[in-house]
Amino acid sequence: MSHRRRAVTRAVVGAAVVLAVSASVGARITDDLQLGARPQAMGGAFIAVADDINAGYWNPAGIPQLDKQALGLMHSNPFGVGEVQLNYLSYVHPTALGFLNGGLSLSYTKQSARLAQGEAEETVDMDENTYILSLGSQLPGGSLSLGANLKALTVAETDEGITRAGTAFDVGVLYQATEDVTVGLMLRNLAARLGDENFPTDTRVGIAGHVLDHKLRLAADYASKEDVEGHQGTSWQAHLGAEYWLTDTFALRLGSDKGHMTAGFGLGFQLFGAGSPEGILDYSYRQDDVLDYTHRFALSVLWE
Repeated sequence: MSHRRRAVTRAVVGAAVVLAVSASVGARITDDLQLGARPQAMGGAFIAVADDINAGYWNPAGIPQLDKQALGLMHSNPFGVGEVQLNYLSYVHPTALGFLNGGLSLSYTKQSARLAQGEAEETVDMDENTYILSLGSQLPGGSLSLGANLKALTVAETDEGITRAGTAFDVGVLYQATEDVTVGLMLRNLAARLGDENFPTDTRVGIAGHVLDHKLRLAADYASKEDVEGHQGTSWQAHLGAEYWLTDTFALRLGSDKGHMTAGFGLGFQLFGAGSPEGILDYSYRQDDVLDYTHRFALSVLWE
């Protein structure tokens, strides 16, 4: 296979994996992006963690766990395929809904790809934009939190001028079982539609716990998928992760995303010296058997 054809093959395969919707495989509401660098570094085991800028996407019930407002940006060139880009912007205000003892999050995800089609390898530009409004509330007693997402999705083949739009809902639950253990549940894509197509709900359950004086956190998620990887019906996929804080501001992470190794780190710092907003730089790496590795970088800013 020529170098050019290998590059085209990687672009097509990479785009099919990263784009939740494409003209060739049919529409799909986004649910498998493992958004955020920290969650990906932990193998996508984040449903029962959900305590940072990524809480809205992963489990909106976790929003009240945050103690500061946060604004975050993530960029990724998935699998090293230059024709595919993934960008994610999120804002969280954990106490904005004081009357509900909770907060909200707003996020925007943009996926873009250039697909090669036909023997002439003509290119088609595709864009997918997802907008999410997330609400999270802690119930009286403090051990149980509930959350919900309202998602709006647009998919466009820019060269053809074709655009489709859809909506979906998510519901999340987070339970503080003990001082060190949390349990989470996320039901994604309730009443999900894109044009004339409906999509099955995905279920994701997780558990996370602190050990070693809260320096080490272990997490595990199990996600249900319909008709994937050659399996008919419902199958369950495992996500495992660990995060170890070497200091108060530096953490190492390791995980397994459906059998693919992940790793990364997190570094906290003051943006402009003492008393200024806090910054957090996260990095993640994900192994793949067919395509190149995926690197992600995310920057978050936190303030009172």
